[in-house]
Amino acid sequence: MLNYGPTGALSEYNYNGGVFHGVHYGDFHGDSKALFELIDKEEEFLLKSPERKRILFDLYYTDLTQEVLDYLMKHLLVISSRIYKIAFAAEPKELRKLKKAIRKSQAVPLGCCMFGTDQNEDKSWLVSEKF
Repeated sequence: MLNYGPTGALSEYNYNGGVFHGVHYGDFHGDSKALFELIDKEEEFLLKSPERKRILFDLYYTDLTQEVLDYLMKHLLVISSRIYKIAFAAEPKELRKLKKAIRKSQAVPLGCCMFGTDQNEDKSWLVSEKF
């Protein structure tokens, strides 16, 4: 039976011989209220899992305002114990803002993160043993 997370993504997405958990925070544009509601549901879902996961955050077409970045940093801090590796997919400008926010907040170690515009590269990195 397939298991889906609150964002509608497969919880165990099989890719090139490995698995990762997909999180779709994309397409919210400026609707931060709806995004925050979904983040809260996803956080609850991830915290129920005892194991550390490889996670792909799809943030395409979501405006990473300071308010959204602050909320995401809190979210990452809360779920950090469940993160083995994490990849972020978004537009280049948004990725720069996100990387700066993560570096500043230290929500997760940068060594377990990948920031990319190509989700296939992100997926390949997630399922590999490379850091």
